[in-house]
Amino acid sequence: MDAEPPVPVPAPVRVGPPEPAPLPAAEQRRVAGPSFLDRVRAAPVTFGICAINVVVFLVIETHGGSTNATNLVRFGALERSHVWAGQYWRFVTPMFIHIGWVHLLWNTYALVGWCAPVERALGRWKFVLVYLVTGMGACAVSLLCHDGPGSAGASGAAFGIVGITLALRWRELGSWAAFTADRWVRSTAVTIVIWTVLGFTAMRMDNFAHGGGLLTGVVMGAVLVRTPSLRAGSRVALWGAFAAVMLALLASAAHRWPGEESIWESFGGEA
Repeated sequence: MDAEPPVPVPAPVRVGPPEPAPLPAAEQRRVAGPSFLDRVRAAPVTFGICAINVVVFLVIETHGGSTNATNLVRFGALERSHVWAGQYWRFVTPMFIHIGWVHLLWNTYALVGWCAPVERALGRWKFVLVYLVTGMGACAVSLLCHDGPGSAGASGAAFGIVGITLALRWRELGSWAAFTADRWVRSTAVTIVIWTVLGFTAMRMDNFAHGGGLLTGVVMGAVLVRTPSLRAGSRVALWGAFAAVMLALLASAAHRWPGEESIWESFGGEA
């Protein structure tokens, strides 16, 4: 018995508008959002700092451990008697050292979120300057206010970048009324308060470094925002005043004042 020929099936009828043409590759990337490489290209210094932090952490972790205070001080963490002895580079090195994996990962996450927008707004070299200066301010206040041998981390500089961001936000909004009513400003203020309370109660954090970095960032940000509208002479005077205050802060932290003690020295450590 012969098989019957197949019955042709009609093509489905499409109801509705025609399918859109495929988007160009560049447009597809825009819709999907920036890739990781796009983010790195937009803020290379931020990601470079994070990479340096990871490399330094791995070196310390494999050469004595990143949670040992003695080892941390050996690699450049903050400690009073060493700074008193003339090791002023310790105003910089602690911001690239981290204590344990959780500390490193949390600060890396915070740096990318807080620093990348500021780097894009200020430019690479100006961002490098504000990051280092606010980090040094954080170290100076930490040294003056408490003795924590082995204190380290990027969070002091990161809080400084938050201070810079607050100043830039104020310039963008244009008035104190708009600034205080801004949702981002209020959310940031609440976050700072929460972390400060946690740092004094439930967790071991260097709140003095955080506060010092934040204050340095606010003041430096105010200078950055104010100087473009000033004449050349006034700009030089304002930056000179800021530099003088910073140098006085660093000098005060590097000087051993009457009554200041060092836990490191009391346990027989050497500067």
